[in-house]
Amino acid sequence: IKENSNPEDIVISASSTQMTYYSKRKTITHFNLSAMRYYTAQEFDNIITHYKPKYYIVSVFEPSVPQWTYSYPENKSNFQPIKAWFSDAEQKQPILIIYKIIY
Repeated sequence: IKENSNPEDIVISASSTQMTYYSKRKTITHFNLSAMRYYTAQEFDNIITHYKPKYYIVSVFEPSVPQWTYSYPENKSNFQPIKAWFSDAEQKQPILIIYKIIY
């Protein structure tokens, strides 16, 4: 992410601490800290519109996020998968996907 983005770019990831540290980019999570709860998918649409993040990262390594976060990009025409890692040789079981958000 660090090598393929600008310092002002924003990333969405459940791994906020790691992502911020390694990428040196602002990272947004699915958790609404002021309300002490996870955003709903509809609320998260507003977060995307407001912050205009460049990347959306989905990973099975952060299972504490709401289930909707894994399928969130599926019906978004502006979410373009750019890199994926799989747990199987057939590439049917993704474990991490990076989406670029096109505006």
